[in-house]
Amino acid sequence: MGPGRPNLRSLAHDAGAVEPSTVPTGPRRVGRRLVIALVIGWLALIGAGCWLLSASQASSRKAMEARLQTRVQFAANFVSIYTGDLLTNQHAQALAWLAAPAVGEATLDRESGALGLGAAVVLDGHGHVVRAATTASGPLVHLLRSRYSNLVGVAAMPDASGVAVTDVGGSPVLSFGVAYQTRSGRRVFAGAYAMSETVLPAVLGHVLSSPGWQAYLVDPHGALLTGVASDGPPGAALARADPLLAAADQRAPSGSYDSPQGKQYHVTAPVAGTAWRIVLRDPEAQLFTFLNGAGRWLAWLALAGLAVAGLAIIALITRLHGHREQLIRLNTALARLAAIDPLTGLRNRRAIGEYLHDALSAARRHDQVLSVLVVDIDHFKTVNDTLGHRSGDAVLEHAARVLDGALRTEDAIGRWGGEEFLVVLPNTDEEGALRATERLREALSRDQPEEARSHQLPVTMTLGVAEWRGEDIDELVSRADNALYLGKAAGRDTVQVSNPVHEIPEPI
Repeated sequence: MGPGRPNLRSLAHDAGAVEPSTVPTGPRRVGRRLVIALVIGWLALIGAGCWLLSASQASSRKAMEARLQTRVQFAANFVSIYTGDLLTNQHAQALAWLAAPAVGEATLDRESGALGLGAAVVLDGHGHVVRAATTASGPLVHLLRSRYSNLVGVAAMPDASGVAVTDVGGSPVLSFGVAYQTRSGRRVFAGAYAMSETVLPAVLGHVLSSPGWQAYLVDPHGALLTGVASDGPPGAALARADPLLAAADQRAPSGSYDSPQGKQYHVTAPVAGTAWRIVLRDPEAQLFTFLNGAGRWLAWLALAGLAVAGLAIIALITRLHGHREQLIRLNTALARLAAIDPLTGLRNRRAIGEYLHDALSAARRHDQVLSVLVVDIDHFKTVNDTLGHRSGDAVLEHAARVLDGALRTEDAIGRWGGEEFLVVLPNTDEEGALRATERLREALSRDQPEEARSHQLPVTMTLGVAEWRGEDIDELVSRADNALYLGKAAGRDTVQVSNPVHEIPEPI
C-alpha cells in the first residue's frame, strides 16, 4: 500500500471486529489512562505556571531594582556634570576678573556677589591670602585657605582644581578651588556656597517620589555630606541618618539590610570626577509594595483557582468519556458502512464512484488525462466451487491487497461488485494505463493466494482499459466494462483497450 494511502482495511476491521458488549473492560482502561494523562498534563501545566509566575515576580523585582539603580546613577551623573561645570565656570571667571597683578577688594566682592558665593578668597603662589571677600567669615577663609593652598604648587605645575562639601556651623557648605596662571604667577580662586543655594538637594529630592525614602551624598569614608528625606526639607535627613546604612553601603552597591525601622533597601552610585557617592534608602515594604503585598498573593490565588477549575473540568471530562467512546465507535462503524467494503478493506462501490467523480471533475477543470480499469478475477466461480466460499473470500481479499499495493499513491481502487474491481488512474493516459495493468498482473503473478497455490489453482485476472475522452462517468465505465468482456471472450488473463467514443463534430 502506498505511503500516502489511508489504511482503509484497518479501519474496516477495527470498526467491525469487536462489539462493545464483548469487551466491557476496554473502555474503562482507556478511560483511566485518559484521566491519568489529563491529570498529569494539567499538573505539569500548573507547575510550569508556578515556575513562570515565580520567575516573573523575580524578574519584576530585578527590573524595579534596575530602574532604581538607573535613577540613582542619573542623579550621580547630574551631580558630576554640575560640579564639572562649576569648576569650569569658576576657572573662566578667575581668568577674566582675577588675573590682574593686584586684586581689588571691590572686584572680588563684585565677583563673589555675582556668583552668589557665601565666601571667596584669592591665594598667591605661596598659598597666602591675597584678597578675601568682605562677606567671608574668618572660619570660612581659614577653611578655604587650608583646603586649597595645595593647588598652588610651583609655577610649572599644571592647572588643578577641587570641589568638596563640608559642615560649617552645623550647615553643609559646598566649596571649590581652581588654580590658574597669571603674569604675576600662579594663583588659586576658592569659594563656598551654602548647600541650600545649590541644586544638589533638589537633585537628591527628585530621585524618587514615593514616601519613606531618603537620599544622601556621602564621602569616601561614609560620612554624610548632605541628604534629603521624602517627608522633610533639604538636609533634614542628616539628623535622621540610619547608622547601619554606611555599613550596608560598604558591603554592596545595592541590596537589603535590617534596621530598627524595618527592612530597608539601599542603592549607591559613584559621582564621576569626585570622591562622593549618592546613596538612596527606601523601606522594602514601600518600594516593593505590589511584589511583596496583596498583589503577589492575588496572582498565586488566581493560579490556585485555575488549578482547581482545571481538575473540575477533568472530572467532567471523565464522566463524559464513556459517551464519547460510544460515539467514536458509532462514527467508525458509520464510516465503514459508508465507504469501506468489509471483505476486502477497499473502497466500496459508492466510495470509489465518488472518487471517480471528483477525479473526473478535476481532469475536466485542469484539462488533464484520466483512465479507468475494470478488473475481474478469472474463473472465480471455479475457485468458490473448488475451495469453498470461505477460501474464495480469502482469495478475493488477498487479490485486493496485492492490487492495492501495486498502485501509485494517487491512484484509487474499489470493489465494484462480486469479484470485479474498479481502478481510477488520475493524470494517466492510455499508454500509462497499460503500464499500470502490467504492474498489476505481474504483482498478482508473483504473490498468489496461499489457498490457490496449495491446490495448484492459479489466480489470474482480465482487465478492461478506457481513457477518458470527454464523456460522462457512466459512459467511461461502460467502455472499460465492454473492453473487459472482450478480454473474457478472447480467453481471459488478458488486457483489452476500449475503443474511443465517437466524437461529435463541433458546429461550423
